[in-house]
Amino acid sequence: MFEYTPLADAALAISVVSSLLYVVYYQLRAVTIQRALSKTVATGALVVAAWAGGVSLLYVGALIFAVIGDYMKSLRSERSFGFAIAATVGMQVLVCFWFAQVLWIGIEAPLVAVVGILGIFGGGFVLIWPRLGSRKSMMVPFAVTSIIMLTLGLGASPGRPELILGVILYLLSLILIGFELVFFNDRYRFLRISGPIVWMLYYSGLILMMIGGAG
Repeated sequence: MFEYTPLADAALAISVVSSLLYVVYYQLRAVTIQRALSKTVATGALVVAAWAGGVSLLYVGALIFAVIGDYMKSLRSERSFGFAIAATVGMQVLVCFWFAQVLWIGIEAPLVAVVGILGIFGGGFVLIWPRLGSRKSMMVPFAVTSIIMLTLGLGASPGRPELILGVILYLLSLILIGFELVFFNDRYRFLRISGPIVWMLYYSGLILMMIGGAG
């Protein structure tokens, strides 16, 4: 169970306020230090909350990678995008170890449900694959670790509904980002809708995994 200590509560409060500031005000604005800070403080405060709340150090380390990835994504350049993907892969690898070494119980869901869930996420990657161009090489480890993370999450989540919900929301945000980058990158009207949705899915996923996987 997540330990709601004073430090954890304060860190969560800072994270939520920063997240709201980012998604409501800064997300669709130009690249600035303030914009980058609002995004990275939101995830950075989760690092403190996870540590203070008694969550495994593997997930604390994963959140540190998430902070690096969020900062790199906030810079909005092709080079920083590559670093962001690398950081995200690092984050997902640590989450996979967390699921496998600390939380693993066994997959209790019916086989058809498992295949269906994996098929949905795998199909999402297949749809955007032909349009990735030069980004294909960096997206292979990203896609592989995402699918492994989902599979291990199914085996780590029996009795932890918040955990599997967090995994699904997190991975939905990744698929939506893929569609956004490939199909709608220059359509501001679409980004005004998708941007906040992507962030809230991603951010909610991180929090739910933290709370659901504690203890």
